[in-house]
Amino acid sequence: MRKPEKLRDRAVIAFLLATGIREGELCALHTDDLRARMDDGSLAVRIREGKGAKARKVPYGEHERVLRIVDD
Repeated sequence: MRKPEKLRDRAVIAFLLATGIREGELCALHTDDLRARMDDGSLAVRIREGKGAKARKVPYGEHERVLRIVDD
């Protein structure tokens, strides 16, 4: 059985690499932010307040599989 800390660390590193978001943005995420949608319907992560206090969405593109790691 995997330790929860290892699963968490793996998910954090994978998510940061896949999306390119900042550490503070990651820490401020809510669960429902992980599966937001872009205007074209593609899957994205919602950043409620990023640099300059601006909200934005970051598309996963070909990195949608990172959500499986996060779900673990």
